[in-house]
Amino acid sequence: MLVKGGNQFALIVIYYVFTVHIMIKFGECDLYMHNIPCQNISVLLYSNQSEAPYLIDTKNLDNLERAPFMKELPIKLIIPGFVSKKEDLLFGALVPAYKNNENYNVMYVSYLNRTKDKCDRSITAKNLSTCIYTELKKIFEVHQIKLKDVHVISASLGVVLAGYMVPLFGKEKLARFTGLDPAVMATFSPCMGFSNTDEYPVSSESAHFVDIYHTNMLFSGYVGLLGHLDVIYSNGRRQEACDDIDLVANFLGSACSHRIVNFYYAESVFSKEGFWGKPCRYIFNPYDENDTRICATDDNEEEILVGESVSHQSRGLYHVITNPTFPYSKGKMFS
Repeated sequence: MLVKGGNQFALIVIYYVFTVHIMIKFGECDLYMHNIPCQNISVLLYSNQSEAPYLIDTKNLDNLERAPFMKELPIKLIIPGFVSKKEDLLFGALVPAYKNNENYNVMYVSYLNRTKDKCDRSITAKNLSTCIYTELKKIFEVHQIKLKDVHVISASLGVVLAGYMVPLFGKEKLARFTGLDPAVMATFSPCMGFSNTDEYPVSSESAHFVDIYHTNMLFSGYVGLLGHLDVIYSNGRRQEACDDIDLVANFLGSACSHRIVNFYYAESVFSKEGFWGKPCRYIFNPYDENDTRICATDDNEEEILVGESVSHQSRGLYHVITNPTFPYSKGKMFS
């Protein structure tokens, strides 16, 4: 688990800063490309029936039919951000948390094939979302999986991809759509085919319940409210657990504060204390570094539990204060 000051985590973050931010944020398409044809998308299934994940091959009917789904149990569908499986913090945090729970089938979509090729501008986020949809549709049809039993958990660019994917299923709605610090779409232009006029593809219409968690607004995270429930952690821009690391990477933006939300959410799966939030009367101005108000709350206002076990009836904007080290959950602030 992530611990502030840990050498391993520091190395991971430094790696992200000098690869993801330098090569993507500044649009250096010639240096760092993502040639992602549909055949490079893979779907892994995790269950307690096997230690190793099951790689679902939709082109092999026998393999597809043998996929060891636990019948009658809901699906946790994880769509990561712009990193490969081995380096993905969402994968490393969430899969173990869910895999030890016998109540879910856990599916993980791997879509990134890093190459040294030139930027293939024909492969846009919408095209990639269509590829992911095509793979999932085959799996859902063979195993008779209904969207009402599917909870999508996506992070960063994965939120955008999932947002474009959802309408392709038609009128049927997902049970739940969780977005972890949705990426600023302009960060991935022009290589993912975004333009300044594109509307964000996620809203409260994306599922029966949409919950969005913000940790790095304005820098790598989207500025704005998208779901039935939006949650701001700490000040919503930079996380205290990342202070030492982000100070070094300040001129590039905040890799740590953008990705630590993966660990907050994973902790909410098994935490006994839980993450509790107070309602906000307004969203702070993320463009003003001097606006430290975050949001106006009242001690008399009721706290709600957020994260994995949030009530699907929750609505509005909430603010959560975290610990600077693991465990990050503080539990209820006001009894």
